Amino acid sequence: MKYRPDKNQITWAMTLFFTCIALAVAIYLLFHLGPIFTWLKKVMDILQGVFYGIVIAYVLSPIVNLTEQKWLIPYYENKGVLFYAPENRTIRGRTRIISVVIAIFVATVMLTGLLGIVIPQLIQSITVLLNSVPSYLDNVNNWINQMQAVSDGNNEILNELQEYYNSISSELLNFINRQVMPNMNRIVQGLTDYLAGFISMIVNLFIGIIVSVYLLFSKEHFSGGAKKITYGIFREETANQIIADCRFIHKTFIGFLVGKIIDSIIIGLLCYIGTSILGTPYALLVSVLVGVTNIVPVFGPYIGAVIGSLFILIIQPIEAVKFVLFVLVLQQLDGNVIGPMILGGSTGLPSFWVLFSIVLFGGLFGIPGMILGVPLFACFHAAVRRFNDALLKSRNLPTDQYTYSRMAYLKNGRPVSFEESREETENGNPKEESADNTLGIRLVNLFKRIGSRNAETDAPADPPASAEPQAVTRNSPPAEQEKAEAGETEAAEDKKQAKPDHSHDSMA
Repeated sequence: MKYRPDKNQITWAMTLFFTCIALAVAIYLLFHLGPIFTWLKKVMDILQGVFYGIVIAYVLSPIVNLTEQKWLIPYYENKGVLFYAPENRTIRGRTRIISVVIAIFVATVMLTGLLGIVIPQLIQSITVLLNSVPSYLDNVNNWINQMQAVSDGNNEILNELQEYYNSISSELLNFINRQVMPNMNRIVQGLTDYLAGFISMIVNLFIGIIVSVYLLFSKEHFSGGAKKITYGIFREETANQIIADCRFIHKTFIGFLVGKIIDSIIIGLLCYIGTSILGTPYALLVSVLVGVTNIVPVFGPYIGAVIGSLFILIIQPIEAVKFVLFVLVLQQLDGNVIGPMILGGSTGLPSFWVLFSIVLFGGLFGIPGMILGVPLFACFHAAVRRFNDALLKSRNLPTDQYTYSRMAYLKNGRPVSFEESREETENGNPKEESADNTLGIRLVNLFKRIGSRNAETDAPADPPASAEPQAVTRNSPPAEQEKAEAGETEAAEDKKQAKPDHSHDSMA
C-alpha cells in the first residue's frame, strides 16, 4: 500500500519550501543591493514620462469630474437622455472628450499665464540689475574719493582698502587659474549633461501629457480592473477594506491638493492687492511667487517672501522690508483664517505632525516631498490610529484621545482622573501607589512570585506521621529551640503520668 501524506503535511511542506525560498531571496537581495538599486534607478528613469502622466492625470481629474458632473451630464439629463444607459455609450465618450479638452485647456492657460507673468518681469529685473552696475561702481568711486578727502593726507585707510582689494584680486585669479581652468572640460561636460537633462525632461513631460490623456479617457476602466484584481485575490471583507482605504487616501490627497491650490490663488490675489496699495516694485511678480510657493505648507510663504524681497532689494531696499512685513501679516491671516476655512480637516493631522512630515519628506524628496508629504503622512497616521482603535475596542477600552489625556490610569477598564488619583494617594490606597510606580512594583511582585515558587520547589517533602522529629542543634534559630524544649517537657510529663505506680502493690 502506497503512503500518501495528509493535507496538513502537504501544507507544512509547502510553507517550509516557500519560507526557504523567501529567505534565500532576502539573503541575495541583502548582498546585492547596489546592482538592484542601479537597476531600479534605470527603470525609474525609463518610466519617468509615465509617472509624469499619472501625476498630470491625477491633478486634472477634479476638473474633468467637475465639468462632467456639474455641466455636461445635467445638460443631457435635462434633454431626457439616460446618460448611463448601455445604448448611450457614444454620448458618454463624447462627454469625456469635451471634459478632457476643457481640463487641458484650463491647465494650459493657467501655466502659460503664470510663465507670461514671471519670465518678462524676471528678465526686466535682471536687466535693471545689469544697468545698475555702472551706478554702483560710480557710488563706490565717490565713496573712495570722499574717504580720501576726509583722510587729509592720512593714507592708512586707503592703504588698507588697497591691500584688501589686492588680496581679493589675487584670490580670484588663483581660483580661476587653479580651479576653473584645469576643470574646464568637466564644467563643459556638466553643462552638457544639464542641457541633456533639460531636454530629457521636456520629452518626458510631452510623453506624460499623452499618457495623462489616455488615463483620463480610461480612468473608469482602470478603476474597474483594479477592483476586479482585488476581489479576485482577497476575500470579500478584506477587499472591501482595501477599496475603502484607497478611497480614503484619494480623498485625503485630492482634498489637500485642491484646497492648497485654491488657498494659494487667494493668497496670491491678496498679495497683489496689498503690494499694489503699498507701491511695491514688481508687485505682480512677487505676488505670483508668494502664491506659487504657498502650495508648500508652513515654509512656502516664507520662501516666496525671501525670493521676492531679493528682487525688490535691487531697486528699493526699504520697500523690501515693507514687503517682508506684509507677507508675515498675510501668512498669519492665511494660517488662522483662510487656511482653516478652505482646508478644514482635510488631513486630520496636528500641527506638529504637519511640520514633521514636511521636514522628513522634504529632506528625502525635495520640493515634491514637501508638497505631498503632508497627505502621505496623514494616510499613515490614520492607518496607525485605526489599528490602535481596533485593539482598544477588542479590550472594551475607550478610543477617544481626550479621555487618555485627562486620566491618570485605568482601573478595571475605567479611566481614573487625576483628582481621583490624588485622593487615593492622600488616603494611602495601595492601588495608587502601584499606579505611581507601576513598573517597579510589578518587577518586585514578579521576583517575589519567582522566589516563592523556587522555595516551594526546593522545600523537602513533609515527613510521615511515624517519623522521628528533626533534631534541633545549637545553630538552630531561638524560636525552634524554644519550641523543641516545650515539646520535650510535654513528652516527659505525659510519660510520667503514663508510668504505673508499683508502691501500693509492694505494700499489699
